[in-house]
Amino acid sequence: MITKKEQAKKRTFKGVSLDVLAVGEKSMVAKMNYVKGNYASTHAHPNEQSGYVISGKYRLKTEALDVELNPGDSIFYT
Repeated sequence: MITKKEQAKKRTFKGVSLDVLAVGEKSMVAKMNYVKGNYASTHAHPNEQSGYVISGKYRLKTEALDVELNPGDSIFYT
């Protein structure tokens, strides 16, 4: 699947704007556009998720994890 940037679906989820780039049966790729003060409350996804921090800082908190991610850091979770 190829998604050109002008074809990315723009959405807002839990107050955070995002561009949905690709969705498959088992995974999803999205560009999350957080600004200071944004957060997504606890939720679940039907597919695997991964992320890469381009700039700024991102705090990821789950039942088992509480970590600050910085530029260059990445995460994968199911």
